[in-house]
Amino acid sequence: MLDVDSHTNFLNKSERDRIKVIGQKIEDVAKAVTNTGKGGISNTYKENRFGRLLREDMVTNPHYGLLDEVSPEEKVKLLNQLVSDFLHDLGLMAHQ
Repeated sequence: MLDVDSHTNFLNKSERDRIKVIGQKIEDVAKAVTNTGKGGISNTYKENRFGRLLREDMVTNPHYGLLDEVSPEEKVKLLNQLVSDFLHDLGLMAHQ
């Protein structure tokens, strides 16, 4: 993987971040092409892409830490809400 910060020091932060996202997308496509899984290339790419974004969101969103502190029933409700918020933030789902 390209270390964007050390190889693009002549660009501003937003341009480096954009290059980093493009690199991640290329990596996700390459993984989908080399290992299509049961759903084909398109679905495998989506799984890779959204899986990466959700993992990144889990690192930055403090509400995921609450999962260890609640009952199984509350955990399901919290996870559904967190995934709903995650998809809404990506512009893929309207809030209900």
